[in-house]
Amino acid sequence: LALVAVITLVVALVLTAVSWLAAVVFSFFPNKTYAFGSHDWSRQTLVREGRTFFLSRLLTFAFDLVFMMVAVPLGMHDMLAKILSNIVVVIGNFVTSKLIFLKKPGRQRAS
Repeated sequence: LALVAVITLVVALVLTAVSWLAAVVFSFFPNKTYAFGSHDWSRQTLVREGRTFFLSRLLTFAFDLVFMMVAVPLGMHDMLAKILSNIVVVIGNFVTSKLIFLKKPGRQRAS
């Protein structure tokens, strides 16, 4: 029974990581183009923005995991903890995306 619980946990963690990675990869392009108007598709810019975007999302993902692992055992209702964590994650993602795709001199924004 304990082995089944461990396997279930590992599968859940792997599936969570895969879904998170797919969401981050997918969200990079609409964020870059539509939300923040970054239209520089040079390899150098893609690598810089992509790396920074991925790392910023990784930090907010880590925050979410740590917050949940601390708040729930300390007695916070899991749904409340998740709502509060998601609020911080959404704000963090928005702010870091604004910084990543900040309009630089000479860059044209989409109309």
